[in-house]
Amino acid sequence: FRFKKLLPDAEFHFTGDLDGESPENLYDLAQYYYGRKNKEKFLFFLEKASGKEHPEAMVEYGKYFLMSKNDKAKSFPLFKKAADKGNTRGEFFAGSALLYGIGTEKNLPQAVELLRKAAEKNNPAAQYHLGICYRDGIGVSRDQYEAFQWFKKAAENNDPHAQFQLAGFYENGTAGEKDPVQAYQWYSRAKDAASGNIPLLCEIHYHLGRCLEYGIGVKKDPA
Repeated sequence: FRFKKLLPDAEFHFTGDLDGESPENLYDLAQYYYGRKNKEKFLFFLEKASGKEHPEAMVEYGKYFLMSKNDKAKSFPLFKKAADKGNTRGEFFAGSALLYGIGTEKNLPQAVELLRKAAEKNNPAAQYHLGICYRDGIGVSRDQYEAFQWFKKAAENNDPHAQFQLAGFYENGTAGEKDPVQAYQWYSRAKDAASGNIPLLCEIHYHLGRCLEYGIGVKKDPA
């Protein structure tokens, strides 16, 4: 049969022969059914595309197992296969799995290696987690300046967690001179970017309140 893909003005053909179908078409079918909220068919075609080692399909299928209660261990092999194909999201998810021991055993050197690969490809989540590694000395020597650089890259890519960390670095002068104005600006940007993340928003609002109360980087307004 023939139908429109989710992407505008694009079409593709499905022959009905799953064994002979391309990984790209199988993944497109998964997307098609995801868009129509048909979970059963979405997972069916996602599994088929993943079985043919479509990198994005492997990442998405891995995320499905990652969110499950009992099948998290099935996620890591999928992330790692995608990473081995140079997929940036696969590198991030495999790296974070190794960093925190989710679905696999912890392996900090390998985690940092994979996170670095994704971070160097401008993946903001990987940049943030790599910053955490340098901040806390996880799998690498502790280096606050290097942590600051990765937080800054992720913050500029609109990662709210990184923006919050960067604000703290500027407020406390963790990696150099204090800059309260930059601190307040980054707390403000983090608030805008963290929409829906209630725990993070609570922390951000607390620090913004402190800035206003004590005049940190902004005109003092204790009210």
